[in-house]
This record gives sequence, C-alpha cells and structure tokens, in this order.
Amino acid sequence: MARESLAEAEEEMPSLSEEYFSAEYELEFANGKDEYKIARERFDDVEKRYNALLAKDSEAREQVERLEGEVPDLEQAYEDAS
Repeated sequence: MARESLAEAEEEMPSLSEEYFSAEYELEFANGKDEYKIARERFDDVEKRYNALLAKDSEAREQVERLEGEVPDLEQAYEDAS
C-alpha cells in the first residue's frame, strides 16, 4: 500500500508541479484586479492540491522506509520460529 501511494505521488508530481509553477507565474504577472482575482483562486486551488500531494509523498516515503527497516527483523523472527 505504501509503495503504491508513493508510486501514485511520483506519477502525479511532474504534471502538478508544472501546473503549480504556471499558476504561480500567472498570479505574479496578473494585470488588474479581475485577472488577479482569477489567478489567485486558481493558484490557491493548485497550491492546496500540490501541498496535499507533497504530504502524501512524504508520508508514503516514511512508511516505505519504516517497513523496509522492519522486514529484516520480521524475516529473522520467522527464521527463529521455524
């Protein structure tokens, strides 16, 4: 499960990163109040999804690392029990 979550996050990251930096650019160079408002709404939406994906990626990496550390101990316990 953790590896699947990590793979999903890694697959989504390039396109969402591109969308994030595009929205950031549009916000930075918005002309006028209306354009800024639209750019701000888009950026806020993309930023929320981007941060959620970063959190998902981080959590999945932590789980994979933790589980990889536990596998040798579990293997040893299994061998000892056999």
